[in-house]
Amino acid sequence: MKYLLPFFLFLCPMLWMLFHRKRIGYEYNIDMMKEELDMKPVVREYTNDEQLMKDVEELQQMGVAKEDVYVLAHDDDRTERLADNTNANTIGAKETGFKHAVGNIFNKKGDELRNKIHEIGFSEDEAAQFEKRLDEGKVLLFVTDNEKVKSWA
Repeated sequence: MKYLLPFFLFLCPMLWMLFHRKRIGYEYNIDMMKEELDMKPVVREYTNDEQLMKDVEELQQMGVAKEDVYVLAHDDDRTERLADNTNANTIGAKETGFKHAVGNIFNKKGDELRNKIHEIGFSEDEAAQFEKRLDEGKVLLFVTDNEKVKSWA
């Protein structure tokens, strides 16, 4: 009997904390999801590489950092060439995480593109729509600094 009281004194607060933490965690996750919905990258699509280069230059003049500008084409060589010529980024392991970057090596091209788009903030359905645009030969420009590009978008 004398051992039961300390046990209950220890157990009750622990159970309360677990229940309370889960509830707070759930509310926190919902708030984070709402923020993520509002903070998707701004996207523009291009058929003309020269216009893309002009827009990236305009973004740089607006003060958007290189780390917030991503170029994506269906062809890896075109993506790299555009990123180099415009001083923009490609969506790589830093953005997708090591696990997805390694997984993309073994994926089909469409799966790889959808994964990259999904990992920078879009739903799987949105990623599939963007991937269709890439299949049509379009180039996508993603800007993750929403504050600086409000007027540009």
